[in-house]
Amino acid sequence: MDAKAGEIPDAASTTPGAAAMTSPIRILIADADANFTSSLRDYLAAQPNFSVVARTESVMDALAWCEELRPRVMILDWQMLFAGFLPGELTGPDLVQKLKALPSAPAIIVASRFSLDEHRRAALAAGADEFMAKARFPQLIRPLIQRLATEE
Repeated sequence: MDAKAGEIPDAASTTPGAAAMTSPIRILIADADANFTSSLRDYLAAQPNFSVVARTESVMDALAWCEELRPRVMILDWQMLFAGFLPGELTGPDLVQKLKALPSAPAIIVASRFSLDEHRRAALAAGADEFMAKARFPQLIRPLIQRLATEE
């Protein structure tokens, strides 16, 4: 089950499994594009070892969900990372620094509608673990999540 901003996930979806090897890879999606997040959530939910624990349209909610739900991987929209969507929200390196300072910091995949080198450079310079154009998600997101979830 996933949670949208403002919803509390059920207890079963927030309790980490006893064995990391058998528990699903916990994923949080932070993106304001409802069509993208819905399609991505459905795709990831169909994967045998993935669990989308929350999705949100707010940077501050994403930070709070990361603290509470401790996802292993966060998929973060490039616009949210650099423009924010709500006044006063953290952006760029400040946001990544806060996320990476969490006790169980997630791997961060920045997603963009564009596969521009400048977007890639900015995301990686901010501290993201990976960058991916949204158009390439169907082919590449599954192995990327698996790789990031197993890295330490």
